[in-house]
Amino acid sequence: MSIILFSPKDYQVFQRGSKNIGFIRVEGSVAGKVKNLWLKISGKDSNGYPMDEDWQPLEISKDKSFSEEFKVNGGGWYKLEIKDDLGETITVNHVGVGEVIMAAGQSNATNSGQFRIKTETGMVSCTDGKEWKLAEDPMLGTHDLTDNIIGCDGGSFYPALGDALYDEFHVPIGIAAVGYGATSVNDWQPDHSPIWWNNDKGCIEDVQTGINLFDFMINRMNELGRRGFRCVLWHQGESDAFHKMPGHRYYKLLYNLIVRSQKVSGWYVPWFVATVSYTQGEIINYDIRDAQERICKDRIAFSGPDTDTLGKEYRDRTEVHFNEEGLKLHGKMWAECVKSYIHKMTF
Repeated sequence: MSIILFSPKDYQVFQRGSKNIGFIRVEGSVAGKVKNLWLKISGKDSNGYPMDEDWQPLEISKDKSFSEEFKVNGGGWYKLEIKDDLGETITVNHVGVGEVIMAAGQSNATNSGQFRIKTETGMVSCTDGKEWKLAEDPMLGTHDLTDNIIGCDGGSFYPALGDALYDEFHVPIGIAAVGYGATSVNDWQPDHSPIWWNNDKGCIEDVQTGINLFDFMINRMNELGRRGFRCVLWHQGESDAFHKMPGHRYYKLLYNLIVRSQKVSGWYVPWFVATVSYTQGEIINYDIRDAQERICKDRIAFSGPDTDTLGKEYRDRTEVHFNEEGLKLHGKMWAECVKSYIHKMTF
């Protein structure tokens, strides 16, 4: 094979900069006697207009690599083709320019739902920072999935979120989730030890090896690139509610997490924070709810959904995680919270 392509991946979504404009990053290398490359992008944008399907030259560096960004209207799925002067052609059938959403938190932000769901529009994908796939549970990328934790390979709210956002904006939606089940907000601090799941005791314990959750999240941000995603959705609080963390401490730790993530990533990363303390079939800690709401009132983050309003009829037998109906409603609730912000940023 004379063409090796690193970017884009199949089903990759690139964050648009405005309502109609974004850039697709094309990177790779060539082998053998290849001297010339050409690229073509075909398909329809979000307004239904077909792309200009002329072949464009793709410059090859002296080290046989190529790396360029191509200005493209918001939309997709686009088909991207690269051909060389030896007669080889490489094709990526699903490339999007749309909205990329990051998400973090504990089990209800990972893959712990009772039933797996998948995108109904076919216009939502997910990533672990390296690979992309269509949004079918379990979602790629969560920290607990990389640790092969039992129970983290179930359902999530992300396919429903993505479908609702696609229906609103008519552009592909990419999901980058980095959550870890049963974690405290304290586990997400920059200076916290890495964690692992102790299957013998059924609890999370500190260890001194591996990567901590904050660094794991920052790595994903860096993989997506500066302004390479729209925002972070934070859904966490059940563990801290159960263990009766004081509200003032929760506020301090969440504040530190948000502000430090913006400082380390090098740009203003918008966060949305859900109001959540529901576990064992009821709201058990109003201090945690108040802290989450104060973070938003103090304009440290934007308001996410109040998922404590999703009672037992939307939960599985754990009375913590969501059943299929709950997952879908959870996703729609998040979409309602973020869509006005996206409209504002893509005028």
